[in-house]
Amino acid sequence: LCAVNSFAQNDVRRAETAPAKRAEFRKEKQHQMLESLPDLTDRQRDEIKKIRTESRMRVEPQHKELRELRNNLTELKRAESPDQKEIDLVIDRISRLDAKIIKSKTAAEMKTRKVLTPEQLKVLDAKQKENMEMRDKRHEQRREMRNTR
Repeated sequence: LCAVNSFAQNDVRRAETAPAKRAEFRKEKQHQMLESLPDLTDRQRDEIKKIRTESRMRVEPQHKELRELRNNLTELKRAESPDQKEIDLVIDRISRLDAKIIKSKTAAEMKTRKVLTPEQLKVLDAKQKENMEMRDKRHEQRREMRNTR
């Protein structure tokens, strides 16, 4: 029983810290990618930082609401007699909010791209492609590991 409680506490701690750690990791990766762009001027750096800050401020409340909706969905699904209509309404709200977040992030990305030169865009696109390929490879490896269990 103590071991179960210990694991439960670890899960709670992990759940509380994981989003913050992931956010910090993403922020650091973005900073590294930004610094790797050729001939980035101070003006460009400042403009990109401003765009990212504005985007983050816009999206943070939406992320919080999204977490609350997902928690609500989980509770609804675990209810003794789940109400499918209510579940569907929450799923629809999640979908709309998710679309808003994606649109907001994409708008910030498009603004950022306008600040960069064609050469910087080539480097950025190549690095993003490389990162996507590495991510896909990690996902594939995890899938293979799960399938061999």
